[in-house]
Amino acid sequence: MKVIAITGKGGTGKTTIAAFIVRWLSENVSKSILAVDADSNVNLNELLGVEPKETVGGIREEMKSKVNELPGGMTKQQFLEYKIQTSLVETPDFDLIAMGRPEVDAPCRISIICWWSLIRLLEESGRRGKSADSWRSSEPG
Repeated sequence: MKVIAITGKGGTGKTTIAAFIVRWLSENVSKSILAVDADSNVNLNELLGVEPKETVGGIREEMKSKVNELPGGMTKQQFLEYKIQTSLVETPDFDLIAMGRPEVDAPCRISIICWWSLIRLLEESGRRGKSADSWRSSEPG
């Protein structure tokens, strides 16, 4: 698996560059791409022409509110993995997951843990061999 990380100050074109990279890789290198939009203001999907079902930040909030009401005897880990898998937007050219958490300026620790959990799940299932990661951060200044 290869990872491409894009970071920098707000308004510098990180999302646009990430979208160009995902498109170029899918057209010229591989259809096995996972794009991760880790910006709190999720919008990579707009440039890629897809709509995320939900964000990992939203899943986190749902999990906090349903911690004692998980369906069918599911463990917290099973619920988290199920929700992350179902939030994945799949296209013929790339897959996208949106971290998003609009109430903060940077991804929270649980979101990063969820991201790594997703990568682990995808690697174990053999679904994706290569990865393009749009890691966006909000840095002060």
